[in-house]
Amino acid sequence: MVWIKFVFGLGLVFILILLWTAWSLYSKRRIFKFAENYKNSYTFYPIVGNSLSLKNTDMFELFVNKGYKNGLPTGCWLGHNYYYLPDDTEEMKLVLTNQDCLDKADFYKVVKLCIWTSILLLPGNLWKPKRKYLAKSFSLTTLNSFVPIFYKNSQTLIQRLKNMGNKDIFEVCVGYAFNAFLETMTNKNYNLQTEEGAKVIRHIDLCQEIAGEHFVNGTSGNLFYFFCIWTNIIQGFRLYTCVILYRIFIQQVVAEKEKEIKENSLEDTNKILLNSIINADKNLYSRYAINDEFATFAFAAADTSGTALAFLLTLLGMHVNIQDKVYEEILKEIGLDRLIEVQDLPKLKYLERVIFETLRLFPIAPAIGRHATKDIECGTKTIPKGINIVISIFTLHRDERFWTDPLKFNPDRFLPEEVAKRPSFCYIPFSTGPRNCIGRTYAMMSLKVVAANVIRHYKMFSNYKSVDEINLRSFVTMRARHNLDCKFTPR
Repeated sequence: MVWIKFVFGLGLVFILILLWTAWSLYSKRRIFKFAENYKNSYTFYPIVGNSLSLKNTDMFELFVNKGYKNGLPTGCWLGHNYYYLPDDTEEMKLVLTNQDCLDKADFYKVVKLCIWTSILLLPGNLWKPKRKYLAKSFSLTTLNSFVPIFYKNSQTLIQRLKNMGNKDIFEVCVGYAFNAFLETMTNKNYNLQTEEGAKVIRHIDLCQEIAGEHFVNGTSGNLFYFFCIWTNIIQGFRLYTCVILYRIFIQQVVAEKEKEIKENSLEDTNKILLNSIINADKNLYSRYAINDEFATFAFAAADTSGTALAFLLTLLGMHVNIQDKVYEEILKEIGLDRLIEVQDLPKLKYLERVIFETLRLFPIAPAIGRHATKDIECGTKTIPKGINIVISIFTLHRDERFWTDPLKFNPDRFLPEEVAKRPSFCYIPFSTGPRNCIGRTYAMMSLKVVAANVIRHYKMFSNYKSVDEINLRSFVTMRARHNLDCKFTPR
């Protein structure tokens, strides 16, 4: 009798799966019709979509490399979620500025393991009040007050570069960015620019690496962020361990700040981001949401500034003539050894163009996604409700329609007269529209300070001959799959 019940139960489960599959496919019939215009070479299976054909494909390979090499527009099914990759800049602009595309694409659900209630993941209706509330913490007055902290941490970085050896430049640069961010938030040095502090950085990077490697599997079933059963339970355990250790660290930082605010009656919520989150109305930020939000901002600040700095220094090592021009500008506008101050930053015009060109070739987020909550009219085309639209910033920034000799590192592309020749939307390193990067000005200021200070102390050298030699990976942000070839010699 037991085996009969078992077979009956198994049959019932099978029937329920078939019914769910049939209902899900029928409810997406308009999306299937849309997808017929963008056929791919992957085999479609009723339950998992194209996922079996894409097994073990990471996010960078799927949403960036395949589009970059095979051409856009295209699309694919991960489970019953369809991802459409357009190539028309006006279409991209419409998607990123449309109020019916404020929700993030389904693939972001994979990071819910780390940040359930963060502004990064919230649907549009919940995102708006938080974005409005947090915007005051990124006023220019507040950001200007951070410059001395950027400079102080860049001095520590300069000392670390003396003994680089075979260390990963990403780890060293992200250590600068992470520690600088925490110090701007707490006025405390957490010593993350040390070997001990580097462990926290490795936890963050390993989370991204594992999530990126198992991206297709996790997105297809929405099970990845629970136990990684679809892929590898050992990797899932490693991921959970890294996430827990990172969250414990963040919780300690938040708890210390809460104690300081309570003991010293610090109620100014208009300046520092962490103060603002802690002192927010509890209907806006619960106890758990405070940790989520700060974990997100700490990760984003560290990865954006740190990763961009690593690519920037490597590119200057590849192009010594450009490096010399930057060095000459720094000596002229700031000098060899005085402090870098707020008023110096607007003077570094050539360095700014170098940063822009670095972010063109290596956008920190190589692809971003939105979810259409209503039909989106794009000229003669209608993007159906329920579709995920993925904008490949990496591909856009290397598109020959907008960039002559796109793999060439040429900061003069960003001279005013050159910028005027291009559509404004072909360059979006910090996204665009209402849901763009809230910390873009913070990142640019941090990069200018640290890059200027490093360049006036060191010469950079690299054996790379082309940016194509750098093998890339990504999940949320982009990294090299290997240590970058960048050597430092004191000037």
